[in-house]
Amino acid sequence: MKTIIHFGPPKTGTSAVQWWCNENASLLMKSGIYYPQHTTDKNEVSSGNLLSIFDKDANRNLKLNKEKITIVKEETIKKGAEFLLLSSEFFFLRLPELIEFFPRGKFVGYIRNPLEILDSNYNQSVKRHNNTSKIPLTKHLNCNVLNQLSGYLKKYSEINFQLRAFSLKAFHNESIISDMLDCLGISVDVAWPSIKINKSYTHSALETKRWLNRLNLHESNVKVDSTLQSFKGDTSYYTVIPDEYYMKYQSQASSVLKKFTDEFPVVNSESLLEVASNSYHFKPPYYPQEISIERFSNVIKYIKKNEPSLYKKLQQKVRQHYGPNTVEERALIFY
Repeated sequence: MKTIIHFGPPKTGTSAVQWWCNENASLLMKSGIYYPQHTTDKNEVSSGNLLSIFDKDANRNLKLNKEKITIVKEETIKKGAEFLLLSSEFFFLRLPELIEFFPRGKFVGYIRNPLEILDSNYNQSVKRHNNTSKIPLTKHLNCNVLNQLSGYLKKYSEINFQLRAFSLKAFHNESIISDMLDCLGISVDVAWPSIKINKSYTHSALETKRWLNRLNLHESNVKVDSTLQSFKGDTSYYTVIPDEYYMKYQSQASSVLKKFTDEFPVVNSESLLEVASNSYHFKPPYYPQEISIERFSNVIKYIKKNEPSLYKKLQQKVRQHYGPNTVEERALIFY
């Protein structure tokens, strides 16, 4: 039995890959690959196979469970599969532990332009982590993922890593799912999921959620997030990075990617570098981080229509937080 561990990293299409593998576990089995199935949330997002081999304690800290590893290996053998496939973006930060228990495993990861990750990570921080601040714009682009991965690759040079370019132009058949299957040695015609997995917010939804995060949403946060993911009142194709920063970051990203791909082999790296070097010319339009009362109200009306009980909870939180007669409260109550 051989093990393949898809470790992400975050923001490299893991949700789409896991959704497809979960839905097509029987097809994978026909190719000798066992993919332990798992649950997904309302938006088909999950942590993949994380809990197949890890436990979470009361503080949500992760701990590798040796007994779970034994069980999933035995299931693979029992099913007559040649390969065990495990996928989770959370595996990226736990690579040293996973390498210890799967020293002969194949570790698959995707390399994405860090400039693209900046927008995506910021969107996620507002969606899931209650961020109320505007995007942080520093002198140097954050390339922590590539730097950390570089450290892993140097430390564990004897381990079988396969790195692949994360770019539509670089993907096999222009689909990350097809690209992952190509990595697994499976040749089937697949397309992107008919549903969008782990959707980013439209600009109005992003700015509304950033404002709502001031209210300490707590138990309502998941419901607000899932509702706003389906809001389509304006564009989802935008960047909140101003042009002058985008140009500077694009130059830095190209340089970092070139250095990384010169040092470590990356499948289809040429396409990744070409796209990165021209990203400024094809960048999404810049939208400043502000929202009119009209656009704010459109989002609130959407919540009221589709999730009336959630709307009432938000009304109550606004009253508690701001008191009567504020512009925000009037928008929340009367629209």
